[in-house]
Amino acid sequence: MPPLLPEHLISQPVQIVAQSSPEWQVWVGSGATLLGAAIGAGVGGWVAYKGTLKANLSLVNRSKLEECQALLLQMQRLNRDELGQVINELRTGDHLTAKAFIQELEPDQIEHVANRIHALIRLHARELESEADRMASRAKWVSDLYQKINISLSAPPDAVKNWHETGRELQRAIRTRCNDMENYILERASTEQLGLLTRWWRKLRKAVCRARNLTLEKWRR
Repeated sequence: MPPLLPEHLISQPVQIVAQSSPEWQVWVGSGATLLGAAIGAGVGGWVAYKGTLKANLSLVNRSKLEECQALLLQMQRLNRDELGQVINELRTGDHLTAKAFIQELEPDQIEHVANRIHALIRLHARELESEADRMASRAKWVSDLYQKINISLSAPPDAVKNWHETGRELQRAIRTRCNDMENYILERASTEQLGLLTRWWRKLRKAVCRARNLTLEKWRR
């Protein structure tokens, strides 16, 4: 083989340096990146889930309290109109008319409404559970009073007077319990709404401050 001519020789030595990291370092770096991304996604998803769950629970609780408010209004009507009519008839000593009026009613309805209110209060407003207990017991006594009047064939004046006084006491007790629970529910709804407005106002103030700071930084540049 003839020797290479000078013009075919490389005038300056060329050095190729191949630098590469060990394979385990590449895997560790990739794994750390993926792990960090997974942890970040998991934490973000958990926070979003908890926020959504809290919002849903708040909506459910508000809906149930609105249902309880409607039942309290129904209880007030039963206490005012039906029990009030029975009390008026007993006050005049007309036992038969009171008995005829009771037979046209659903004697257990007031007790049924009170039990539904009690169930909602236990689940969504435990602070009022003692009030709901008292109202449920008074409603049970009203049903017992209706039954006692309804099965009586003849009632002496003393019995009619006693029924009248008992009915008045039950009516006052139920009215007081209803008013206390209604006021609490309305106050709680107002407080929650005010809290929501306060949170939105704070977020708006933060956004305004952030925008102002960015504007000042750009102006200084």
